[in-house]
Amino acid sequence: MKADFDLMNLSIQYDQEGSAFQLGFQILREQGPGLIPLCPLNGHFTRETIRELVQISCEVFSRTYFFIPDSPTVHTLLARGKSLDEAKKKAKQQSKQLLRRTEAALSEFGTRGGRAQLLDWDRDIARQPVYRDELKRVVRLFEQSEDFRTTVEQETDLVLQSGVGKSPSEEQIRLGVPYVWEELAFLASVHRILDVERIGYVYHKAWFLTDVIDGRFDGQHLNHLGFVLVNRAAAKQIQQAGLPNLAPPSPGQGAVFHCA
Repeated sequence: MKADFDLMNLSIQYDQEGSAFQLGFQILREQGPGLIPLCPLNGHFTRETIRELVQISCEVFSRTYFFIPDSPTVHTLLARGKSLDEAKKKAKQQSKQLLRRTEAALSEFGTRGGRAQLLDWDRDIARQPVYRDELKRVVRLFEQSEDFRTTVEQETDLVLQSGVGKSPSEEQIRLGVPYVWEELAFLASVHRILDVERIGYVYHKAWFLTDVIDGRFDGQHLNHLGFVLVNRAAAKQIQQAGLPNLAPPSPGQGAVFHCA
């Protein structure tokens, strides 16, 4: 099914600089595989947003992997004051809602069988030896690198503030940082888990993952991972400029486009 992008609220943004985004552009030009997180507790992932993400993914990627970090979300909920049982229950409830929304969209666009896959965090990710090895490496880097530790703590601070509306305590940040560890460990090992050469990670805003991809903290570049921004700001720019659907730009060019 061809998506009606003129009616969509999301678009891919091509006006970003940096090697992480450039690799993302290259993966799009080659119509390689894509990776889309669907995050519990994040109000961005509404039914309509997920539907549009599925529409876009079926147009620009050869195959798309969706994942819901339900187990990592438990750390965020613990940091927000939930008991362990409460945190597990709420994370599972939120994840089931995201799962139903995604399955409905995949069913609508006929991509469930061959071109899309929903990954289960515990079964498909956390049990993998390469993931566990990367998690140990990330934790070790957190302990040894002040730059990395500070960056992870700042990211956790922002996430927790968005949920409670006030600055978290040091103890809350300590409880919340494992979420970031676990997500980074997966993204560092995703190509080996999924057996792909490289993959485009889709999110609606930039975060320090771009620095991780560039090897800022330990000199280890994630050459398998490109960053693709998909957000409403890009769609608004297109609507204001009256731009037509465009193909991905050539290397070195910058543009914002609806997927052709």
